[in-house]
Amino acid sequence: MPNVRRSLVLLSMFLLWINTSCKSTRKLNPSSTRHSDMASSRSNNHSKDSSWVINPRNDLFVPPPKPNPEDLQKGWAKILGQKDHLQGDFKLEGNWDITYNENQIASPVIMLIRPQHFIYISIRPALGIEMARILIRPDSLWLVNRYNKNYWSGAWADLESGVGFPLDYRWLQDILTHGHRTLIEQAIFQGIKPPSKGDDHRIRMETLQGNRKIGFEADWGKWPYKVHQLQLQSSTSSLKIDFLNVFQTDKTSLPTHMTFAFQLPRNNIFLEMRWKEPRFQDVDLPTIKIPEGYDKLLINR
Repeated sequence: MPNVRRSLVLLSMFLLWINTSCKSTRKLNPSSTRHSDMASSRSNNHSKDSSWVINPRNDLFVPPPKPNPEDLQKGWAKILGQKDHLQGDFKLEGNWDITYNENQIASPVIMLIRPQHFIYISIRPALGIEMARILIRPDSLWLVNRYNKNYWSGAWADLESGVGFPLDYRWLQDILTHGHRTLIEQAIFQGIKPPSKGDDHRIRMETLQGNRKIGFEADWGKWPYKVHQLQLQSSTSSLKIDFLNVFQTDKTSLPTHMTFAFQLPRNNIFLEMRWKEPRFQDVDLPTIKIPEGYDKLLINR
């Protein structure tokens, strides 16, 4: 069974990198800072918690016995892939608001997605002129910063060796398209039961990656069988993702308003994505050509 897919470091590096591509910034009023506190956001009500139960003898949380794997597969099969958009290209246009410590950046953004093949992001902060582009594929990543005239390219394994975290295309695609296959795969692997229909359920689980312990929480229930909040917590960093609004059809659910709140050892980052109604159309794989004279970023320094 595959490990949990996570891109905390990739997304953090990506946002820090985007920050250098935007020319104009303005100071943010500290009273308007929207960074989320992981600890304060957790509920004290564990009655519907899917992964822990109270031991009446000592009032400690202990893992419950794991259910039969076949029963888990059958239970999660009713939810797996529910409205996940895995067939057909589409295009999203909108705006990103990025708060990086005390600086704020706003930029129009275009995102093209061919599920399971590529994700292309174009950052256009100045009169529609592209300042940065990102191409994410299952086997590689390309980031070109036209303003700073630098770039990074390589395989996922190259990025992992530089940042020290496992990274995965499928998990990032799930996050950007409001999918949940990777989360369900890990829940089945850890013996966690699916939420009941209509319940405001919270799923909790932990995984070890090397010497690092990563905690996951997913609130499930704002929309039928869809996660509306996902939180990741390590000893040094945290990530909270909120799906605030979605575009829905009988077969598809895609986010139109979502936020990412990062807490890192030395930086706080808040990213708000607002998308217009998606356009379901064929999209071509954009070419990535590194202009002559651009410097390659060294992520391992």
